[in-house]
Amino acid sequence: MELKQVYKNVALFYNNEKFVRETAGQIIVDFERFGIEIHFPQDLQWAYFELYKQLLPEIENLLNTSQEKLMALLYAIDVSEAQIKKEAHLYPEKRLAEIITHEILDRDFKKV
Repeated sequence: MELKQVYKNVALFYNNEKFVRETAGQIIVDFERFGIEIHFPQDLQWAYFELYKQLLPEIENLLNTSQEKLMALLYAIDVSEAQIKKEAHLYPEKRLAEIITHEILDRDFKKV
């Protein structure tokens, strides 16, 4: 899914408190399995951005220290390497960690 579509999904995310809670819960569970603590967003109105701010440094850290762990995390969440490469090609101005973070959030939106 293109980043433009992810931003459209953010609008849907804000409009349903139950969806926000379930998506955040899914993200927390996904990362917890890999020993990464993500906290439930304080302000549901800004939940997407709070989650993004928490995930981005974790993804950057994994890119720099443990790509094997990152690949296992992406596999568990069901984010494909092909999708990441496609988005990186479409948005060369974005850092790889930003693209991966958006793809993780988008995939967990779909799971919920």
